[in-house]
Amino acid sequence: MRIQTGDMKRYSGLEEAPALQRSVVTVGMFDGVHLGHQRILETLRETAGALRAESVVVTFDPHPRETLSGVPVSLLTTVEERAALVERFGVQHFVVMPFTKAFAALTADQFVRDILCGRLGMEAIVVGHDHAFGSGRTGGEQSLRALGVERGFRVDV
Repeated sequence: MRIQTGDMKRYSGLEEAPALQRSVVTVGMFDGVHLGHQRILETLRETAGALRAESVVVTFDPHPRETLSGVPVSLLTTVEERAALVERFGVQHFVVMPFTKAFAALTADQFVRDILCGRLGMEAIVVGHDHAFGSGRTGGEQSLRALGVERGFRVDV
């Protein structure tokens, strides 16, 4: 693990986040930043460097399960603690999306098209093997790869 101190910019919601031209993105809770998360963050930084793009972590608050079930979810870290852990990997942007029922209703295609590609200028995405996204967690690796071909971004799993 390469420890860095950096000038990571933190945003609360998409409205605060800049419209980026070129980025490499990862999406997830990153609670505790375990070894799998560390590998994703290292790959994110390396890929962004190779593509001369900006590195972006998109995370959520509250936990999606909490919004969808109405039952509180115990987490290992607060949003601020997660941000501090992620920053150590040299990430440039940390976007905390408020996870609302309206946000949960976005389809996988809407999320990728409007947020990741549209607002964040995603050229590549780095995710874990079990990553799922979109309404009802209907998007997974196959969806991402198909959307990548259609929209012109690289997928690293």
